[in-house]
Amino acid sequence: MLKKNSYIVSNKTVLFFKKIQLISGAAGFTLTIILAILKLEILKYGLYQQAAIHLFTSLSGIFLCFFYLTTLLLFLQFSPYASMLGLFKYSGTMALTTYLSQTLICLWMVRVFGLYGTLTLTESTVICLIIYTLQLFLNKWWLYYFYYGPCEWLWRSFTYRSFPPLRRNRKASA
Repeated sequence: MLKKNSYIVSNKTVLFFKKIQLISGAAGFTLTIILAILKLEILKYGLYQQAAIHLFTSLSGIFLCFFYLTTLLLFLQFSPYASMLGLFKYSGTMALTTYLSQTLICLWMVRVFGLYGTLTLTESTVICLIIYTLQLFLNKWWLYYFYYGPCEWLWRSFTYRSFPPLRRNRKASA
């Protein structure tokens, strides 16, 4: 058994993830190359061209998803940078609140500033990264004082038909 970053991982598990990573990476990148050939119309299927593009887009996405997931899992287990990624755990704890607030913030920005259809992909990506980065720090701050995000607390209240404690027993320090 290996102990890295406070997780206990067996050698079998690591080998399993590495095998999935290798197979899914090879398949995903091969399918992506075929997809590029189809989109550039180097390989033509006539009436079936769009269906083939759709098929290879879907298949490559599935394999690349597994490749990225296993790569991330292995990275988090054995990387010296894994502890730096700890900030993302707060976003996971408040996933519903984070998602809903992102949606509301973006809708508000588009509505107030009239941005619908005017932003480039690069501008949209930068705005999303800024919003998410701010949320990471706000989530960490919120979870210092509370057990759950507000939406998660409501969800639990409806699910269990009782109000779980929300506030932690900490005094706010100035």
